[in-house]
Amino acid sequence: MKNALLILNILLLLAVGYLFMDKFGSSSETPAQDEQNAVETASAIKIAFVNIDTLQAKSTDFQAKRAELEKRQADAEKALETRGKSFQRELAAYQKKIQSGNITPKEAQETEARLARKEQEFNAEQERLSRELLQETDAFNAAFTKRVKEHLENLKAELGYDAIIMTGLGSPVLVYSPEFDITDKVLDLVNKEEK
Repeated sequence: MKNALLILNILLLLAVGYLFMDKFGSSSETPAQDEQNAVETASAIKIAFVNIDTLQAKSTDFQAKRAELEKRQADAEKALETRGKSFQRELAAYQKKIQSGNITPKEAQETEARLARKEQEFNAEQERLSRELLQETDAFNAAFTKRVKEHLENLKAELGYDAIIMTGLGSPVLVYSPEFDITDKVLDLVNKEEK
C-alpha cells in the first residue's frame, strides 16, 4: 500500500513538473520579440489627446455661460439671504413676545404656524433655485460636450486618428507626449463656431 502511494505521488509530481515546464518554459518568441511586436502594434495606432480643462478654461462661450450662471447664483443667494434675515427678525420678535408674556396662547399658536409655513416656503424656494441652476448647468455642459465631440469626430476622420482621448482633472491619463495634444486645434474650432 505504501509503495502504491509513493508511486502515485511520484507520478503526480512528474505531471505537475511537466505542466509547469509547458506553461512557464521557454516560448518560441523571446522577450525582445514580444517587445518588438508590441511596439509595431502601438506604432500602427494613431492616438491624440485633448485636455478638457483647457478647453473649458479657454472657450469663450463656456466662460461666458459660467460667468452668467455664477452671477445668477450670487443673485439668488443674495435674495435668499435677505429673505432669511427677514425671517430671523420675525422669529426673534416672536421669541421676545413669548419671553415677555405679551402674547396669548392662541396668537402664539397662529404665529408659530405662520412662521413654520414661511420656513417651509423659504426652504422650498432655496431648493428650487438650486435645482434650476444645476439643471441649466448640466444642460449647458452636455451641449458643450456634444459640440466638442462633433469636432473630435471630424478631426478623427480628417486626420486619421484611431482614438482621441480626453485628459484633464480626474482623467486616468496622467502623462502623454505634447506632440499628440490637439487641444489647441479643437479650441480653435470651438471658438470659431461660437462667433
